[in-house]
Amino acid sequence: MVPLTERLELVGEKARKTLAAKDAAREKSLQLSRETVRYSTNAIRAVHRGEYEDAKNLLASARLLLKDLDKALSNHQELFDAGYVYNAQKEYVEGCITHALIAGGDLPDADELGVSYASYLNGMGKQWESYAAISSTAPGGGRYPAARSCFQSWMMFMG
Repeated sequence: MVPLTERLELVGEKARKTLAAKDAAREKSLQLSRETVRYSTNAIRAVHRGEYEDAKNLLASARLLLKDLDKALSNHQELFDAGYVYNAQKEYVEGCITHALIAGGDLPDADELGVSYASYLNGMGKQWESYAAISSTAPGGGRYPAARSCFQSWMMFMG
């Protein structure tokens, strides 16, 4: 039988190592999430400036960051439910949908983007919300003629 103090030291050391690894994963994932949001937001801005190739490159970088985020949390699945992971995915979705609808292209789905459906639907909703504002404040949908039909399609989708 192992003496109690020795056993407590072993258990304590194991707990410290486990928590240190989780903390390192959380810190890394926070950094990756922030960068993903920054790239995605900059991509949306680039689309609105008509800089479609720059936007595409920014979104490709954001996608790589999301893959790194998945790797960083692969042994810490409970951290995937943290709000910052969801927010990074949502912003990326919004950027991809903005690019597809304004620059031209097919509407991507959650599986193609590698995000959860909850993040996908939230990002889509945020994008349609933007289109609703555009289509309701400017004649004919303003700068983006597709805004009104996109918003109407969203409303039909939501039933």
